[in-house]
Amino acid sequence: MNASITGFAIFVSFAATAVGQTPDHTLYFTNRDSQQGMQEATNEIRAVTEIPAVPDFAQRTLSLHGTAAQIALAEWLFNQLDRPAAQQTTAPKYDYLLPNGKTEIVSLFYFSHATTPQAIQETINAVRAISELTRIMPDNERHAMVARGSIERMGLAEWIFHQLDQEAPPAQQVQEYRLPPGVDPVNADAARVFYLSHITNPQDLQRVLNTMRSTTQITRIMPYSRLNAFVLRATDIQVAQAEQLVRQLDKPTVQ
Repeated sequence: MNASITGFAIFVSFAATAVGQTPDHTLYFTNRDSQQGMQEATNEIRAVTEIPAVPDFAQRTLSLHGTAAQIALAEWLFNQLDRPAAQQTTAPKYDYLLPNGKTEIVSLFYFSHATTPQAIQETINAVRAISELTRIMPDNERHAMVARGSIERMGLAEWIFHQLDQEAPPAQQVQEYRLPPGVDPVNADAARVFYLSHITNPQDLQRVLNTMRSTTQITRIMPYSRLNAFVLRATDIQVAQAEQLVRQLDKPTVQ
């Protein structure tokens, strides 16, 4: 990381230190070549750190101001997002444990198969709706997803990510994940992914979801068209109803 502090900025640095704040930081992009890529990295840093982040595309810089903890997180995430593209394959996921009682985490996921903007956005939508994470952003240039939340909900987010980032639907067409007890106040803690065998276009998939919502009253349910699948989280009773409906609706079309 490089920092540029001159003239008036030195005065600001001393003033900020006096009140417990950190001085302005300037980070330099070295592996983001496009304006879109730099803007995506900026958006992700803003979302998970909650501090101002101002890009200068001509100078390839990102200016930050915040507390020491916020700056440390921003630097970590910036360094991960600005690594050479070839280095992304060294690990599919990177974690940053926040210093708030070890209950919150920031995770950066790299997609292996769901690499189109539509597939990335559908994954983001599913993770946001099912895990109820609000701070989650896509990175289309690097085929990545950044999220921040509790360790319990991030565990669910990671499970959904891996269920959807597959080359093809798995042989076992129903997968389940359960939140720890007490995370959801109404015990809607059973998450399921259903991979459909005979519903093969987005319109029919959406009709199945509409029927599912109206019949079971499940509100957390999202489609994923690339694998002809949908993800839901509900009570055990609602999940059983959903499974029965899938058996009824996912049948070959009668010629």
